[in-house]
Amino acid sequence: MMKKIALLFSALFLTAVSYGQVVLISWDLNGVDLDSGSPSGPSYSISGSTGDNIDSGALTLSTSVNTTTTSGQYGFKVNEEGTPGLANSITRGYYIQFTVAASTGYDLSISSIEWNGSSSASGSDNIALLSDVKGFTDGNEIASFTNDGSTGGYDETISSGSFDSSYNNLSSITFRIYGWNISGSTGTTFLRNLSGNDLVINGTTAASAVPEPSTYALIFGAATLGFCVYRRRAKRA
Repeated sequence: MMKKIALLFSALFLTAVSYGQVVLISWDLNGVDLDSGSPSGPSYSISGSTGDNIDSGALTLSTSVNTTTTSGQYGFKVNEEGTPGLANSITRGYYIQFTVAASTGYDLSISSIEWNGSSSASGSDNIALLSDVKGFTDGNEIASFTNDGSTGGYDETISSGSFDSSYNNLSSITFRIYGWNISGSTGTTFLRNLSGNDLVINGTTAASAVPEPSTYALIFGAATLGFCVYRRRAKRA
């Protein structure tokens, strides 16, 4: 009985094991050609290359958009012109989505996101990054950008300063890049293939959190009761 209690205490006092910042998941768009159906399917899902303690993740497109037609681009066109404001883009579902999920027994924390992106002359003049942590609503942007008109107008790194404590210790997270101020139905907003990875989520993983203090009280109470039973039986022996 004493050995069992000792083992129980040892397990309870194990703290979450953290790891240095690493690539949680990444996507390389080399070979992507949505116009020819690669990848195929209504959401054109691409599985990411996962790091340690990461179970899965996917890059997908909203079903409310048309796909880009240029090889090496992963993005969208829309059938209307104008699309003023982020709120309108959210309502109409003009986004690129990507997700990441931790392995069983682990949590993940976000530190930064990097991507290679751009838009054509009549594509989105503005984009914003949102997540399901804060909600996909206007005003909850993690970051927003205006296309500067140069090549690679949306090559961005969203640094750790954009992610508060609500982005720590998550089992999974979903991000969306919304685009608006689109001036033509042939305009494209996209992630693009360059050398190496074209979309990267960086962060840390750790073993899932230990029980809350209230849970400790219950466990210690049970352990104490077990110890008292053991002592009583020992005296009778």
